[in-house]
Amino acid sequence: LYLRRTVGMELGGDPGDARDALAQIAEGNLTYPVPATAYPDSLMQGLVRMQQSLRQLVGEVRHSTDSITTASSEIAAGSQDLSARTESQASALQETA
Repeated sequence: LYLRRTVGMELGGDPGDARDALAQIAEGNLTYPVPATAYPDSLMQGLVRMQQSLRQLVGEVRHSTDSITTASSEIAAGSQDLSARTESQASALQETA
């Protein structure tokens, strides 16, 4: 009985639930509802913390990707503008010569 209780506290839930949660997270499903537990140092609570950290990390990567996309578009637009002005100045210079 003591061993069963200790293992239960360490796991924080059913081992099958932990396996299912791990499989879902490994497949990229960060919205899978990991069962809550009353044991803060348990495996299940560790899974909850890992899932939350991964969600935050993915959110930060998405935000950074959006920023890079915006900056790339602005650079491309600036490059096209510069190219057009350079061509215009070259054309004006040829007319002057």
